[in-house]
Amino acid sequence: MKYIILNKFVYYTVKSNKLFFFDTLLKKHFLFEGKILASIFQNLTNPYVVELNKKTQNNREVLSFVTVIEENNMGYISNKEEFVFYPIVRNSAVRRNDLVISELTLHLKYLQKKENNTLYPKCKQFLYPKKSLRDNQLSLKAINKVVNLIFNKHLKINVIVTQYFFINNIEDIICFFDNLKISVNFYLTIDSIQFINKYYRNHFLYHILIDNPEQIKIINKTLNKENVKYIFITSSEIDYHNYINNASIFKLSNFEVKPYFNGLNLKFFQENVFNDVEDIISQDQTIYTILEKKYFSSLLYGKMIMLPNGEIYTNMNANSLGNISLINKIHKSLLQENNQTWYLSRNNLTPCSYCLFSELCPPVSNYELAMKTNNLCNVYE
Repeated sequence: MKYIILNKFVYYTVKSNKLFFFDTLLKKHFLFEGKILASIFQNLTNPYVVELNKKTQNNREVLSFVTVIEENNMGYISNKEEFVFYPIVRNSAVRRNDLVISELTLHLKYLQKKENNTLYPKCKQFLYPKKSLRDNQLSLKAINKVVNLIFNKHLKINVIVTQYFFINNIEDIICFFDNLKISVNFYLTIDSIQFINKYYRNHFLYHILIDNPEQIKIINKTLNKENVKYIFITSSEIDYHNYINNASIFKLSNFEVKPYFNGLNLKFFQENVFNDVEDIISQDQTIYTILEKKYFSSLLYGKMIMLPNGEIYTNMNANSLGNISLINKIHKSLLQENNQTWYLSRNNLTPCSYCLFSELCPPVSNYELAMKTNNLCNVYE
């Protein structure tokens, strides 16, 4: 009896008769195919120790596989079974008890406009104010209640501000965040750009939401500061190039381009946003960050959102969990491992579950939820 002993920095997956091996250190990858070869990787007690009987150890598929693995230092053949501490991530490992909420987003006020694109609103794809003709404002009492309940040193707070001059208690809210002594991210629509000058703090981070390239021209150059970042929201290549040109003209360097799916620009997403195999392989990830994607999405896990009317969400693409008046009950329920958006994995989504790259692929994001399409890639069609 012989054994294939794999090194624990090696990730592999088996789908049908195909095997994909990936060296997480050197980023080398290999695709193998063969019915016998695939069969020896089924139902293993230890996924890094593979038993070979007399039939399989002389099989041509297996011999060719072993040669590649040994030549690339991904494993070796042993005459005896060895104990290997293989990497493992359990579902319960992502639970952090009172640290379960890692990111809180507060919408201080609705963007008082009618939502023209009700199927694909921006607020369901990235941090952006929700449009509504309602005039609700988030009270300091509600903010204080939720922050005090979930506060921890790892908590990230996002505050979405639009039409700030109509927010009645804005001075008190700023004072509250000042006293937290942590970094707070403010996301501002273009009409609230003077908010930065009025409430500038070195420990605050400011993100200016730019809806079209022309808006860059009205930005005051004094806002080109280290803790001010510009988010260029684009839905076409033409807009993208205009953003880049205007940013160069006005000497803006700290910016991020955020793609927006409006329902009519699928080709733009396919060509500029969707992943191909090289995109997937070139990501900076370890064996552990790959394996944790079996159980949850790091882009969705641990997030809580509160709208101006006090409604609580884990995701803008999900249903409301209830109002701030029920926050204690809501918080308790989130400690249970039954939150559908937090624990989304490509392993239980179609067609991703059939793909060799389901765990290597980036985690499920808001784009998949908003577009109602799981495979935002050019790999599995």
